[in-house]
Formats: sequence, C-alpha cells, structure tokens
Amino acid sequence: MNSPDHRSGIALLHVLLAALFALALTYVAIDQIFPGALNRFRAPKIDQSGDFSRPPGYHNGMTALRQRFTRDQGRVYLSAGPAPEDRFDITDCSIQAVFLEHGLGREHFPALIEPLFIPSSREELHDDEMVIAVNINNDVRVYPVSQLTKHEVVNDVVGGRPIFIAYCVLADLGAVYDRTIGDHTFTFAVSGYTYSHDGVWDARPAFVLWDRDTQSLWWPPVGRAVSGSMIDTPLHVTDPALWSQTTWQQIRDQHPNARVLKELQDHQPPIYWPQYTPGDDQPRATAAEPTIAPRWGDNPDL
Repeated sequence: MNSPDHRSGIALLHVLLAALFALALTYVAIDQIFPGALNRFRAPKIDQSGDFSRPPGYHNGMTALRQRFTRDQGRVYLSAGPAPEDRFDITDCSIQAVFLEHGLGREHFPALIEPLFIPSSREELHDDEMVIAVNINNDVRVYPVSQLTKHEVVNDVVGGRPIFIAYCVLADLGAVYDRTIGDHTFTFAVSGYTYSHDGVWDARPAFVLWDRDTQSLWWPPVGRAVSGSMIDTPLHVTDPALWSQTTWQQIRDQHPNARVLKELQDHQPPIYWPQYTPGDDQPRATAAEPTIAPRWGDNPDL
C-alpha cells in the first residue's frame, strides 16, 4: 500500500504535468497565430535601437487568443467588438499585438465627435480639479479630466484648428494632438486595448487609439501609428504654447470667458463613417518625427 507521502508526491507530479501541458498549448497557439513571435520575445532588440516591438512579460490563454485574432485571405485581424466585421487589420504591426490587453471594444469609451460646452460661469468644478485647457485664436476651451476619463478622446475644432484631446487614466497621459495629417482631417477614438513596453513611459499601460477613417491603430507613448494603412505615420502633439495641463482655478482666473466641456453628453456611435485611403503622396513615415506628450504639468500654463 502506498504511503500518504507517496500519494501526495504523485498528485503533485500530476499538477506539474498539467501546468506544463497548458503552457505548451499556449505556446502553440501563439506560434500558430503569430509565427516567430516567441522567437522575437526570447531575443529582443535593445531599447536604444528605436524598435518598439519587444513585448512586455504578459501572456494570454489559448482560448482568449483564438477569440481575439482571426485570419482571412492571408490577413491577420484583431477583434474590435462583438460583430465579426468589427476588426482591425494588424497584418503589418510594429508592436506585438499578441500582448495587447483588455479588448473592451472600440466604443466602450465613447469618444466625442461634436462636443458641447457651457460658459465657465455655469461650471461648478473644484478649484484644484485637473483640466486640459486649449487657447487657439482666443477660443479658450476647458476639458476637465473628470470628463475625459469617461470619454478618453474628444474630437474638436478650436479656433479653426482640428484637434483631439486625449487622457489615459492608466498612464496618466493627457495631451492635445493635431487631427490634420497631410491633406486629411482624421477622427480618433479608443480601440479598447492597452499596451505597455518596459522601455516606454515607465512601462505603464496606455490606451491604443484608432482612427475611424482608415481604422489604423495608434499608440501615443511612441507617437505614431502602429498598424493599418497609416502605419509609422507620426502623431503630432499640438504646439504646447496653445494648451496646458493645469487646474480649474488657474484657467478660470486667467480666462473667465472660457467654455467648459459639458457633462453627461449623450453619444450614439455612428453606424457608418466614410473611409479614407491615403495616396502615394500622403506623408507618412517620411514626415517629421513624432512628438511625445509631456508628463503631466511639464508644459507651461496658458
């Protein structure tokens, strides 16, 4: 008869074998969907090379991987929502898409397209509440962080200039970006995914954006598109002299006529939006280098 210690040893061996089998299945799933991805993970390029493809130490289970990625006519797609047609083409991707996290759906945080504002005299924010303030051609608008956390992206036109305001609570990244690239004005939103890299932004996870026009993915911490037809196109932070990360008291005292983003705005995601195909003359990777958002409070007040 086997002793209790002997039976415990056999049980432990079974647990270890099951864990190794599960790890092997995960390895096979990753290698099938992204051939060679694990080889790149084992032999990453150094951070100084400017290559941001090295993934963080994060693994998904095989079931999640198969639900998230699909192949169709030689292309690789990343799920963007519950419907089969909701997907991003990531066949050519400059980050390791297999290490994207969350996948909440691209309308989980409803980006504003036509934001509404109220006069500052009607706003009841606390004096020390954080805001992003924009002043372009004396058109002063205030975007409270408390509202930005609900939408994460606000597309707007301030003083005649198309911009978008973005705030990621996970990375504490708040900035204003230009929406016009080349001869086209883009509309941005949140993809529902986050990504991190141990050599970028203190390895904090940050949102991955997408544009409605080409459905390309953009990662603000590296300041460029990372997939789709706009891949490697720089994402430019609006001139810091035109906006600031500040407090409600400072902006209210300096600009009493400023307008403030209205709370509780209803948003119905558009069912259809025009698609844009960049031409051969569209400036992308050959354009000026991207600009990276400043750390909170690093840029001067208005």
